[in-house]
Amino acid sequence: MLQSSDLEYNMLDLSDKNMMPKWCPVTIAKGHDSRMPNPDRALAEGHPIYVSMIDVFGDDVSGNRSKSWNKHWNMYMTHRNLPRKILHQSGHIHFVSASTHAPVPEQFHAIKEVIEYVCQFLNTKISMLTYLNF
Repeated sequence: MLQSSDLEYNMLDLSDKNMMPKWCPVTIAKGHDSRMPNPDRALAEGHPIYVSMIDVFGDDVSGNRSKSWNKHWNMYMTHRNLPRKILHQSGHIHFVSASTHAPVPEQFHAIKEVIEYVCQFLNTKISMLTYLNF
């Protein structure tokens, strides 16, 4: 595997030095050349871009301590950037919230608002792509 620290120049450096390699016809046909450099660089305004993929998932459970049905919804989070062999270890699945009143979609919305608020508070630009899997 090639480490990024082994590279001497990035794409913008190569372009500035007129050292950019030619795109192969297959790459051009698939449109990859038009997506380089990453369009999110304009959003970042010269700051580093970090990709942090998280899975937020919910489950409906019963807190059945008595003979009554105490249905509630739990929310959990795991970080997708972890190596696959440790991704599903219980130490990397984090409890986020539980509610007897707010179902999973409402809790998803609240979690998204908290993430956006924290990024705004830290004066961090964020581009959130949300994929919901049920």
